[in-house]
Amino acid sequence: MTASIQNSALEVRWVNESASTLLINMGSMMGDHPLYAVRLSVDGISKENQPLAIGSAPGAIEGRIDPWVIVLPAASEYILKFPLNSLLLRDGSNLESSKSKQWTLKVSFTGRNGYDVAPGGRKVKYSITQNGETTIPFWTGTLRTEVRRPN
Repeated sequence: MTASIQNSALEVRWVNESASTLLINMGSMMGDHPLYAVRLSVDGISKENQPLAIGSAPGAIEGRIDPWVIVLPAASEYILKFPLNSLLLRDGSNLESSKSKQWTLKVSFTGRNGYDVAPGGRKVKYSITQNGETTIPFWTGTLRTEVRRPN
């Protein structure tokens, strides 16, 4: 995983350098609202490291909660882009409007196995087809990187 700031947006990139297809659990989808497995915090704006919220959650969510799983074929990449004005600080302001001249954005991601939820709320192995669980492995582990505010 790498991160960079391009055109007023944070770009987080996953590259599958293996010879096999992988599944990556990016978080969950609550209706049409993503809950990211990516965690962000920033140093240099206040006296302490400050977590960032990505956008704002709607007040009410209709629909179900589903795993947000991407299929990453061998030698492919997946990019998430977060506009800096959607990265919210504790006081409600956003990272793009920060008056701080220097800050460091810390990005972490923990890949986990994906599960579907069966009737009654029990977890069942994730399936990308209707023929039962998939044999494609999930990438698991933790990745961390940092990116500094561009001049």
